[in-house]
Amino acid sequence: MRSSKSIMLLGVGIFVAAWLIPLSSMACGYGIKRGYDIWWKDIIGIIFPGDIVVMGEDIESTIAGAGEPWSTSTGSAKVNLKTEKLEFTVTGLVWAGGRYIGTLGPITKVRGTLICFTKDGGSVPPVDTPLVPLDKEGNAHFYGHVVLDPVCSDGDIAFLIRRDDGFWIANGAVRSVRH
Repeated sequence: MRSSKSIMLLGVGIFVAAWLIPLSSMACGYGIKRGYDIWWKDIIGIIFPGDIVVMGEDIESTIAGAGEPWSTSTGSAKVNLKTEKLEFTVTGLVWAGGRYIGTLGPITKVRGTLICFTKDGGSVPPVDTPLVPLDKEGNAHFYGHVVLDPVCSDGDIAFLIRRDDGFWIANGAVRSVRH
């Protein structure tokens, strides 16, 4: 009798855990409340030249990737949804192919871009930082205020680094949410 109750409790525990784990991971992507920080622990260069970021269900609303691959040494980005402060740092951002491989080529400035995806599959216009200088070793840093649409506190957010011509060349990776 005692072992059958233990088995039953174990079965109920596994059933509850099976439902709670997916729900807790969904809370990390959607329903993020203002006052939370969104962190991207790494910045990686664009892997597939010309790749696009589709903003919502409208295939016409895209941000095009550069026509060549880029790489980074390291980087990170964070945005506070309450204070609307954004900070990013990238080091060693250089071309990973083509004529300018291993260098900046003609690129001297970059900007950070936040894209907020809504629960219903749409998005709001991207939020850009001002252009910041990219030094000769491919290093750039920004810290400042951005104006976020209220939908950003209740959706999924992506981070890009774009050239001054608008093409994206790197993205935030390994995202986490902190309060």
